Amino acid sequence: VMNFKSIRFRLTIWYSLALAAGLLLFALATWISLRHSLLKDLRRTLVDRVQASQSFLAAESADPKIDIREELDEYSHGFPHGSYLHVTNPEGTVVFTSAKTFPWPTESLSQSEPYATRWRGLPYLMLSRETPIHGRLWRITVAASLMETEQLLNRLRFLLLTLLPGVIVIAAVGGLWLSRRALRPVNEITRAAQMIGAANLSERLPVPATGDELQWLAETWNSMLARLEESMKRLSRFTADASHELRTPVAVIRTTAELAARRNRTADSYRQALQQIALESERMTTLVEDLLLLARTDLEAIEMPKRVFDLGL
Repeated sequence: VMNFKSIRFRLTIWYSLALAAGLLLFALATWISLRHSLLKDLRRTLVDRVQASQSFLAAESADPKIDIREELDEYSHGFPHGSYLHVTNPEGTVVFTSAKTFPWPTESLSQSEPYATRWRGLPYLMLSRETPIHGRLWRITVAASLMETEQLLNRLRFLLLTLLPGVIVIAAVGGLWLSRRALRPVNEITRAAQMIGAANLSERLPVPATGDELQWLAETWNSMLARLEESMKRLSRFTADASHELRTPVAVIRTTAELAARRNRTADSYRQALQQIALESERMTTLVEDLLLLARTDLEAIEMPKRVFDLGL
């Protein structure tokens, strides 16, 4: 059962989110870069066609016997499919157009940069420029279809949107497997730590030879267990020593009281017994205070009084 609060699950989620963000940025950058490159190439093509049409028109119009319309019609047939040509003389009369219903520009000013338009539901890129031919300004307008460009971009977008979820899912599964494999030493350390108690403090956690934080964590835990084991041993020795030291005065007090209570005695005998009991009680009180001082010394640092001694005496 997946624990949604576990480090493994959170690592997988963060890894998947980071990967998804990176892939989305990469896909967006790829799509935008390709679109910019395709449109830049198409704009350059339109500029070249305008210049080539200008050269062709200048060469053909030099001979008055040549029919410009027929020559431009033949010339336009060399354009790729979906490309059109529109020529206007200086008087504003249309000399030639390869697509009569196309939305050619009617404004008097030419466009310095290509711009997009639509015709019959399809996208086109159009460039219109006034060019000097034999000292007079002619307007040459060329248009090229953006259909292939949009189809290529749409195909790329479809592939990216289709493949990205699959890649992210595969990466998430791989991340889950990798996190499980990476955290396996943690599980082994946890199980080993659960088996260690006060009765077997000499046991140690397995130290993975990975040279990373897990190895450092296991070594730190083993160092802590060694300190706990030493503290337990000192506590056991302290308890045994305290029991041994307290046993003698307690035994003397008990023996003295039992002897005094066994039969009637004189007042001096009772007085001597009580003095013996008081003396042993004072000794036991001093011993208990010393033991408490030792216990506090183990638990916390005690400030020792400092005095100046003359070692030359």
